[in-house]
Amino acid sequence: MNLIITRKCSNRCPYCFEVGESTRSGSSQISIANAERVARWVALNGLDALSLLGGEPFLHPELQAIVRVFRKICPKVSLTVFTGGYFDTALLNNLDAADVSLLINVNEPMTYASPGRFDSVICNAVNAIRRGFRTTLGFNVWELGFSPEFMPNLAYNLGRQTFRWTVAHPELDAACRVVGAVDFEPLATRCMLMLRKAVQLGLRAHLDCPIPVCFFSDEDLGWLAKYLPETASRLGTCDVPLDISPDLEVMRCFALSGCDRVLLEDFSSPEDLKRHFQRSVDRNRWMPTLFKWCTDCTHAHSGRCRGGCLARNGCIASTIDLPERMFGLIAKHGHAEALLAYRTAPPVLRSPLAGYLAAGAAIVLRDFDAAFRYAARALDTTEDAELKARVQKLLAEVPAPQSTPSLEA
Repeated sequence: MNLIITRKCSNRCPYCFEVGESTRSGSSQISIANAERVARWVALNGLDALSLLGGEPFLHPELQAIVRVFRKICPKVSLTVFTGGYFDTALLNNLDAADVSLLINVNEPMTYASPGRFDSVICNAVNAIRRGFRTTLGFNVWELGFSPEFMPNLAYNLGRQTFRWTVAHPELDAACRVVGAVDFEPLATRCMLMLRKAVQLGLRAHLDCPIPVCFFSDEDLGWLAKYLPETASRLGTCDVPLDISPDLEVMRCFALSGCDRVLLEDFSSPEDLKRHFQRSVDRNRWMPTLFKWCTDCTHAHSGRCRGGCLARNGCIASTIDLPERMFGLIAKHGHAEALLAYRTAPPVLRSPLAGYLAAGAAIVLRDFDAAFRYAARALDTTEDAELKARVQKLLAEVPAPQSTPSLEA
């Protein structure tokens, strides 16, 4: 979970996916009062980690006070400041290395407005390390001609054991300079050179925002699974990061900030927030069309791959409400049609409620093995106490399945 404490930034990265957020009306930086409200919400939910984002967090004049708020109200939460690294190095004196970690996103030298800016970023990274801050380097791949050796060499020279990387993704409906999907094949080749260099230097590489499963070849995927599982495990689907604005509005993520926004304190937990965005954003963008083969891709239909970033993949907006459709069919005694609707729907649309309805329809049709299977799935995946009770009652009335399993989905 991420808290945006200021919209001001000291860098002008060409690939910035915060353009819409940085120009949005509202508070440009969080107040101490709002920071306290977030801290109490975090403490109530027992969150393990929270990231402080910008813009550039070091441009907030009360960064030290904000950190103190979280240390006082929720002392167990792990705080990480995400910084572009271009700030007055004296500001490091205001923070205690025991209180926060740093993630410094570093671009290649030519990306900055001047060579001096790059030197300042590296100087701040060195000073942070010297002062005992747990410091991770981040790298965003945003152009085809990037140097595959830049980040591995930098991380190695600064004594890091790992670095974080991703392919830069666009912000929905905003102009960002990123590599298009048409160039993913040559981009993947260069990314593999970077990752092989990392392993050669004894480094780990963690992938941040996901990329499509087919970004890498099967051969490269096998190598990644063996040597860099931190990258291999992040392919295909994006979880719901949850970014909180200075006004305590929550968005699914920066890239989809224009899709839906809700108030933090209207929700009791991060899980409730994630479920909300899964319904309001993710469910309506379930089928990627990033490539022509996405339509027939097993990974796309199973939900294993959503094309990586939902802001990039050009998903088809879906108006399908599977439970509502099944309710209508069952009301007309179309139990077979309702069961067919469930069986032919993409797995990502088969909600626990839809599974419960499918189980009921299967019972009417005396397909007890299917009824048990669908009800058992629904019971495993629902967090709704009332639905769980209904499914358990239904399961108690269903005969045990045959020992020889059916291959039907």
